[in-house]
Formats: sequence, structure tokens, C-alpha cells
Amino acid sequence: MRLTWTAPETYRGKKLIASGDTENIYIKQITVDGKPQIPLTGNLISALCFSPDVLENEMLFDKCPRGKEISIEVWNSGDDAKVVSFTLFGNVHIRPKHPGLLAVQS
Repeated sequence: MRLTWTAPETYRGKKLIASGDTENIYIKQITVDGKPQIPLTGNLISALCFSPDVLENEMLFDKCPRGKEISIEVWNSGDDAKVVSFTLFGNVHIRPKHPGLLAVQS
């Protein structure tokens, strides 16, 4: 399964948090604009490593240009259906003379 987000502006991720189920969920790859962000060793990374209570889960991702995608490919190794979601914290790079408005949900 691949989770994909298209950047509305240039974006640089710095911290990934697994905000959904983590048991038996593994990250196969993270890509920014098609470029791998973790080594292509074939080893899976448990989503538990990105739980909210894990302090040392910061990663400095490549900059994602406006209109390009950030993708997280995950695998469920268990027998039960899971709800998988991640939150990627980082910085938005606003273009000159751009109002910099982002949609906010209330």
C-alpha cells in the first residue's frame, strides 16, 4: 500500500509520526519526488519506530518541489486489517509575493 501526498508548495519533512496502527505495519520505502529517503537494503522498518512517544525518529527529507509527491510504501504483515496514517512535520518554503495561506481545519 502506498500513501501519497502532493506538496502545494516546496516542502521539507523533518519528523515522521505514525498516527495510526503500528503493530505489524512496516515501512518498505519513503520517496520524495521519486527519490528514496531510506537506504535500498530491502530491510523493512517497523512503524513502531515512528510512534508518537519515540523521541529519536527525526529524519531530514529531501526538499519536495511544489506539485511533486511524497510517498510512504507500507506493508501489513498481520492477518487483521489496520488503519494506517502518518503525519510528516516540516517546513513550507513560500514563494516571493505569495500569500502563504494554508488550509486550516477547525
